Amino acid sequence: MALFFNLIISTIVSCSHYISSPVKQILARLACSGETAEEKLLLSEVSSLRRSLQGVSMADQFAAWAKLQRQINALTQKYQAKASERYKQEQFLRRVCGVVVDAVIWMLTLWYVWCSRGSAVAALPQHLLTPLGSVLAVPSCQPGEISVVVWMACVRSVVSHLRSNFFSKRITAAPLT
Repeated sequence: MALFFNLIISTIVSCSHYISSPVKQILARLACSGETAEEKLLLSEVSSLRRSLQGVSMADQFAAWAKLQRQINALTQKYQAKASERYKQEQFLRRVCGVVVDAVIWMLTLWYVWCSRGSAVAALPQHLLTPLGSVLAVPSCQPGEISVVVWMACVRSVVSHLRSNFFSKRITAAPLT
């Protein structure tokens, strides 16, 4: 039962790097609040000025039309500056969330490897693993056992290959006819 538990836990820990992407996205959504009240106010002012601009004839009342247009342009620039500032802050928060999640995953992985460095995930008869028995037992398992470290490396390699082969976007050429 302990071997099965080690097998499951080490497989999950090995795949945690690939599971972290949705976690990063969720944390970034929670950290980023979207448009601020000031930005919404600026947008509502711009829309009300545009409605009033539609009621003004450019040919008959050019001075009033130009004044409204300048106000719209000024408020639009303010809004764009606020939105740009918010975007920069959101990008910074996304990077920080990504670094924190990656650091937590690496620390948990290192902790798990340290705590289970002498544990095995599988024990097979020694004759089945004859040429590779000592390599699969690295760092401190008995020959015939597969260590947690080797298992995690194998799982990560297999998941990486599966991910690149099945989930990558391939551009295929149309058949020549």
